[in-house]
Amino acid sequence: MTRARLVIHGLRAADPGVREAVKLVRDSGVDLDVRVTWEDGDATHFAREALQAGYDRVIAGGGDGTVNEVLAGMIDCRLAATAVSTTALAILPLGTANDFARSVGIPLQDPAAALTFACTAAPSMVDVGCVNDRLFLNVASGGFGADVTNRTPPQLKKALGGLAYSLVGIATALELVPYQCTLQSSDGTNPPTEQFDVAILAVGNGRQAGGGYQVTPRAKLTDGLLDLVLVPAVEVSNWMALAGEYMNPGQEALEHLIYRQLDAFALSFDRDLTLNLDGQPLVATEFQFRVLRGVLPLVIPADDINCGAMLS
Repeated sequence: MTRARLVIHGLRAADPGVREAVKLVRDSGVDLDVRVTWEDGDATHFAREALQAGYDRVIAGGGDGTVNEVLAGMIDCRLAATAVSTTALAILPLGTANDFARSVGIPLQDPAAALTFACTAAPSMVDVGCVNDRLFLNVASGGFGADVTNRTPPQLKKALGGLAYSLVGIATALELVPYQCTLQSSDGTNPPTEQFDVAILAVGNGRQAGGGYQVTPRAKLTDGLLDLVLVPAVEVSNWMALAGEYMNPGQEALEHLIYRQLDAFALSFDRDLTLNLDGQPLVATEFQFRVLRGVLPLVIPADDINCGAMLS
């Protein structure tokens, strides 16, 4: 019998569909207990507690931020070797954007289907991103994209869903001031130190962020690399060319877009920059990135282990 713990965001715990899904899964024979978060850090604590008790899997019930908190508790235990290493992370998507769940094909509108899948499907080992000792499963984004996420009020997200990000994005774009960015890496192909003026950046272990956009379209959860995208501030006349490069980052000559695949690198900026790590903010001027290869058993559809089909 599978022994699972559902760690659910407090605002979603009373949802009738979720309650029905929990009953359905329990009736099917899964030993499922539920913990409801009240404040920041609860999800991390509940996840850590579940690993130490030897649960088969921990299910993050909420949005991308809840997934990130649960991930933190699980990886802390795994790296410290204080818990059963086979405990898997699964996801019940209940947030506004649900970027990671959407990108890998987890059911979004059917809590019963998503929870059943979370409790019964086989996990696969995947990578996890790390920056300044903070973790992310999906994408770390900064500049314009992170500003949009951080400036979108919760009340607006609740009322308008994904449209809220677009509305705030328009207002933010009008105030755009690029960052002076220094990239340090040792991939053997590019100079060890490079400088750019950057409007948007994304570092992807997964591919999708910002309410449905594939920001790192070549990223894979199992390749031992992080995909770095640096988008410069360009004139309006070059927006279409920039968009074309973004849709096809594998082309040999990129005039505007900087796209790298690296296992470790450092970024520094001329002023404080807010990174959005799966919905959780990190503010600094210097960021050290690395990939933790194959450290997480994750329950996602087998066809989407590399985060979905690549853009054509």
